[in-house]
Amino acid sequence: MMSLLFHLHFYNPMSTVLVPDYLVNKYSLPSQYQTNAGTINAILKNFSDQYPAVQSFLYDENNNIRKFINLFLDSQDIRSLDGLSTYVGENSEIVIVIAVAGG
Repeated sequence: MMSLLFHLHFYNPMSTVLVPDYLVNKYSLPSQYQTNAGTINAILKNFSDQYPAVQSFLYDENNNIRKFINLFLDSQDIRSLDGLSTYVGENSEIVIVIAVAGG
């Protein structure tokens, strides 16, 4: 019984948003953001509400995620799932990837 209690004490039902170094450095953000389950859209809204300096980087003037922001849920591009409506469960990982153009 003692080991069961120990295990439950350290259970973490949160999901994690991994923030790219560029945003961490530019906006003084944490490299990881812990969040409860919900949709990608709700999680990003909560994140940008908590760190308002990053809002204009993530969202355009119509409040849409900018085209150069790519989002992955547990290594899957959310565009192949349900987009911003994709549900994020416990212990999942959302990765923000900034597309870079070059020539």
